[in-house]
Amino acid sequence: MNIELNPLTIIDLLSIFSSLFLGILFISFKTKKNKSNLFLSFFLLSLCLEIVSAFLESNGISSPALLNGVFTLSFLFFYILRSLNYKIRKVHLIYNSLFILPFIEFIPHFVSYILSLILLCYSLALLNKHKKTLGFYYSEIENRSLSWIKNIIYYYLIFNIGWAIEDIVGLEFEDMVSYFAIASSFLTFIMIYWFACNGFLQPEIFDSNIKIHNKVNNEPENIIISDIKSECLAKNKDSKVEIAETYDFDNILKTIESKKLFLQKDITLRKMAQDLSINEKKLSRLINLYTGKNFYHFINNFRVNEFKDLCKTNKIQQMSLLGLANEAGFNSKSTFYSVFKQSEKMTPSQYIKQINKSEE
Repeated sequence: MNIELNPLTIIDLLSIFSSLFLGILFISFKTKKNKSNLFLSFFLLSLCLEIVSAFLESNGISSPALLNGVFTLSFLFFYILRSLNYKIRKVHLIYNSLFILPFIEFIPHFVSYILSLILLCYSLALLNKHKKTLGFYYSEIENRSLSWIKNIIYYYLIFNIGWAIEDIVGLEFEDMVSYFAIASSFLTFIMIYWFACNGFLQPEIFDSNIKIHNKVNNEPENIIISDIKSECLAKNKDSKVEIAETYDFDNILKTIESKKLFLQKDITLRKMAQDLSINEKKLSRLINLYTGKNFYHFINNFRVNEFKDLCKTNKIQQMSLLGLANEAGFNSKSTFYSVFKQSEKMTPSQYIKQINKSEE
């Protein structure tokens, strides 16, 4: 085999060795996320085989079907499931086994694109559902929302659309195929390192003492959410209806304010319930019933108000916006900006300018 060294070949070789090395590294890397990391490792190793297959074919050597990374996308899906504390069910295994179909002689190749698109869209739906659920339990969800995985899924959506176009265009314009191959190689190389870096840095999504997903049916625990919805509907239907509550919500607000519980950057629904000596589900129900917000927006609203109060002190002259945000309890720049803009309908900088104008 005579391999011509060029930029594209070098990129492919780097991708092969990088995915192989990182795949082995994730297997041997001992963390609390071993179950999910195992599928992350399988994903990288399967991707390595897929790149090897494409590399051999580009050099005129046919490769076995097993080297085509049949289950690369499946391992990504299983990684998402395990990261979100879902069990891998029989229906998941049966569906993903269908990726073998395109390798059967009489099954058209475009079937793999359809199967991939369905799996990718379902993965996005799971991640979006997960992000909404987190808001009922955590005041900081950025590092737990797996938003970086969405970028990988978008990559694969681009890949599948590109591969489909390549198959169609290649029938008439064979020279165009090489451009698709170049784009695919560069995107794959970037994706490997993006996936590896974020996979290593991804913290535990769920605290060990918070069980968001039900182990029996693998669905998010909807007890709190359903109770909240039913009571809100009852309240909206008849504002005079008095709902008997063990705890006075006004006293809860006063306690949160006086003890400034919202300044705890890692505060969770369970931790706050313990600080307030109140049942966790009860607290969540009260928050939603009287504010119309989930825990995430409820706590960050306190932080926004604290930031606004700090802006009216001499600290505005001594600290940066992010410094003030950090002192108000925010642990993330993106969370601070998005929550503040949603609450005040302006950016923090615009708010500061508004204060300065009013003082002139």
